[in-house]
Amino acid sequence: MYTRRLPIPTHTFFLFGPRGTGKRTWLRQRLPDAHWFDLLRVSEVLELTRRPELFRARVEALPEGSWIVVDEVQRLPALLDEVHALIAETGNRYHFALSGSSARKLRRLDTNLLAGRAITRQFSRSPAPSWTSRLVSTIYSRPAACQRSAASRRSPWTCLMHMSARTCAKRFSRKH
Repeated sequence: MYTRRLPIPTHTFFLFGPRGTGKRTWLRQRLPDAHWFDLLRVSEVLELTRRPELFRARVEALPEGSWIVVDEVQRLPALLDEVHALIAETGNRYHFALSGSSARKLRRLDTNLLAGRAITRQFSRSPAPSWTSRLVSTIYSRPAACQRSAASRRSPWTCLMHMSARTCAKRFSRKH
């Protein structure tokens, strides 16, 4: 996995992306003190489905400025109405991070997407396709150009950036 450089927004936001793209990991790293509603846990979904007022009660019990993470929000889209109401009533007292793998499902269900009260961020799969990985491993395994620049202490990555596209393509095509 690679490090995401996306800064944490200053107010409520949606974070969408396919499963396995690191949404949960990124949120845990960036918001370590946040209060979590993990909707992957069946017990949490059942409890909030039976007693939706618990969501509001738990949020209102938190101190001002708290971050609240609702992970896999598409599993219980009715919570977005509560989030909307809390934002409308309390302003920026609470900050919500609403993550999920299916923005399409929420739109299809005509769910409340907070009408401009939240920004949207999108994670995608790794931007490095398999040919890029092979190219990088080729340069690492036989960095002819970088061997000459070892005296200048360039890393293979730096060397890769300085090599022309044509040189990279020639070396890659000869090896494969």
